[in-house]
Order: sequence, then structure tokens, then C-alpha cells
Amino acid sequence: MNNIPPKPYTAILLTGFVKFDSSGQGYFGKASDRYIQTIQLYQQHIVDKIIISGGSGNLWIKEPPEAVFLQNELKKLGVPDSCIAVDTLSRNTYENGQFTKQLIDSIGWKGPYILISSASHLPRAKKVMDHFSIPTTLYPCCYTEIPQKNTWQNTLYPDFSKIQEWESLIKEIVGTWVYQITGKA
Repeated sequence: MNNIPPKPYTAILLTGFVKFDSSGQGYFGKASDRYIQTIQLYQQHIVDKIIISGGSGNLWIKEPPEAVFLQNELKKLGVPDSCIAVDTLSRNTYENGQFTKQLIDSIGWKGPYILISSASHLPRAKKVMDHFSIPTTLYPCCYTEIPQKNTWQNTLYPDFSKIQEWESLIKEIVGTWVYQITGKA
């Protein structure tokens, strides 16, 4: 576990890890450690409220908002409605900050805030939250695993799934660059 001081935080959980099948049934995807870490922090009383930020990032297909799916999953685990707030409009990191700020202002939930997302995504997400004057403590999860040592097996048989991790890295680099140029972070 990360070294987070034991005070009641309001968690800001960034989505991007829920998928939907053709019938609209939601399921957890690759980065679902974000959800696991959030519920553990809640159960350990480090977090007492949870803001779920995320609609659908799919530009081509109309999908249900991820935040609603996650709200229902949290309720199944005993988190009361009074401890959950959802932003169903965000389609990207910038909008996560924009709509989270509007939500915080409208419901009056005070910090301190803990921002939960993938480790590779948090630097850009933090800049966006700072842009919207939301002070956050970072809680990274979904770390990218790097082999401890080279062996003849991974030399002869490269792991082609690493190409997808390069895609994520490039997305974060380009996203940070674009947000800096456009003044969004």
C-alpha cells in the first residue's frame, strides 16, 4: 500500500477501465485496480466519500456512463448513496477536472482529496486537477510491470503485449504536451 496518512479523504476515482458488451452489460477492464484500490481505501476508513468521474470516452458508439456502472458496483459492496457522487459527462482527463470541480462546488464536499488513477496517468491528471484548483494527494495504481532481469526466454520470445504499453506511454506524453500547449494543464 502507498504511504497515505490516515485521514478521511474524499476520493476522486478516474474511470477508463469499464467496458460494455453489445447488450450494454458492463464489466471491468484492464485498469480495474483503480476500483480495487478505491474500495480498499474506503473499507480501511481512509476514504469516506467517493467521486467517480467518467462518462463514456467512446466517440463512435453510444455507451452507458462508466460512473453509473461503478456507482452500482460500489453500492453492491455496501457503500451508501450518500457517500458516492458521480460525474457522468467526462469523456477525457480535462473534462474529469472540469466536471469534478463543478460537482465538488455543487455538493460542497470538502477535501482533502485523493486522486486515484493509473500510475502512468497521474502526472497529467494532477496537472489538470491543479488547473481547476482541486488540491489532490496522488494514489497511483495499475503499475506497468518491467521484468526484473533478462533471460534467454524473453530474449528469444519477446512479449508483444508491451506494444500496447508503448501506446499508453505515447498517449500520456502527447496528452500532456497538448494540454500544456492549449493551457488545459
